[in-house]
Amino acid sequence: MDRWLAMGAPIAGLLILAALADGVLQNVADWEWNDVRLARSVGLWYGYALYPGRDAKVPIIGTMHGPLPHLLYSCLVFLKDPTWMLTAGCALSCLLYFGAVLLVHIRAGAKVAGVYGFVACAALLLASPGARYASMSVHVDALATCFAVLAAAILVRDEGPGPRALVVSAVLAMLSVACKQTMAPVAIVLACFVWMVDGKRPFVRYAGAQLAASAAIFVAMLALFRPPRALLFNTFTLAIEQPRIGSIAFRMMRGLVDLRSELAAAAAPLLLLIAVWALTPGSLREKIAKHRWVVFLWMAAFQLPVELRARATFGGGVNHLSVVMLFVALATTLGLVRLGRRTPMDWWRERC
Repeated sequence: MDRWLAMGAPIAGLLILAALADGVLQNVADWEWNDVRLARSVGLWYGYALYPGRDAKVPIIGTMHGPLPHLLYSCLVFLKDPTWMLTAGCALSCLLYFGAVLLVHIRAGAKVAGVYGFVACAALLLASPGARYASMSVHVDALATCFAVLAAAILVRDEGPGPRALVVSAVLAMLSVACKQTMAPVAIVLACFVWMVDGKRPFVRYAGAQLAASAAIFVAMLALFRPPRALLFNTFTLAIEQPRIGSIAFRMMRGLVDLRSELAAAAAPLLLLIAVWALTPGSLREKIAKHRWVVFLWMAAFQLPVELRARATFGGGVNHLSVVMLFVALATTLGLVRLGRRTPMDWWRERC
């Protein structure tokens, strides 16, 4: 069985790669805001301000988030042809988004199990319109979720993170928030996870690294993107005071219905994993330490109300709930990969 799985892994990987390439090309051709966001990023090299002032009469596409994604896409300025530039921008988003997903699964277990875990997770994400948009367009979501996934991946390792790994995870979490303000629950959840699983001393180190990283990032943003008043107006005032679209309760309920339909394929294995986690002997802290993939479920649960609220405001779209979809899909496939590593002897030892 293992031999057949190993033989089929390259074929499954190539199918997913072809699907990703097809999605990138379709996004280049069909989505109209890629050019606007990319033009704003490339304009940095020509002296154009990224953040307009309060009284400026210009489009606000891409101005309500942090500057890190714009700096990333601005590196494509060497491509003079607009078509190649748009294609490279969408491909870069796809590489960041699915590259982080692949890295998490490869580090979770054996190579074959990791490949099939990635294939299953990628299939779930490709079936979601929101995830396809977030991962294959010139958008802040790709880099923000990449940082968040990598920050959580460091904490998911069986042996637990060391002091340096904790600092790296904390910095990545704050970089995610710096890209997109609605990712703030991720930083809180990861700090609480470290406190519950690893203890108070690692939590203090983790929280301290988060504070230091956030202060350094904020100071660097104020120094590089002037005037500071325009930066603060766009990323704080304008983002917070976005008007609502119709009934917020209706929009939130509609979002829950859409999310339920997208997660239907992951429901059965996720319930199995939750049952395995619940039946694992030991205290709550010991159960979580043995099944560290649970952190992605925490991230999804805390991210859900924030994304539902953002989806109900002007400019909200299908990409908001894709963050929750990503974390739930990662929890499901990552849990299955780790479950497949356990032998009957491991189960016997736990029960005894």
